[in-house]
Amino acid sequence: MATIYSTNGERIADATLELPANGRTAQLRNLPRSNGLLAYYFGQGGRRVYVDTPDGRMEGRLNTRWERFGRAWEIVLTIPSPRELPSESDWTMDEEGGQEMAEKGRQVRRSPE
Repeated sequence: MATIYSTNGERIADATLELPANGRTAQLRNLPRSNGLLAYYFGQGGRRVYVDTPDGRMEGRLNTRWERFGRAWEIVLTIPSPRELPSESDWTMDEEGGQEMAEKGRQVRRSPE
């Protein structure tokens, strides 16, 4: 489950976020209500959002379109600049064969492949 916030920190919606395998457009699914999204997008003209997931916070641009069975919502995720991306040398091996890295005040772990 993901929580979508406006740029001023207001909680807009909770949804399931379907992250793309390739590309950067994530689909929002299982929206209990989209009133917050509608008010932010159409009422306030808001497009920039933050998305909190169990894996961390992402930033993106909110989009919507009408589909056959209703309104569809998606977020075009912001791609970090190369200097913000960790290099392979930033990772350290742990006892279980996974990799760890301290990133922006939190510990991130990659499982062994």
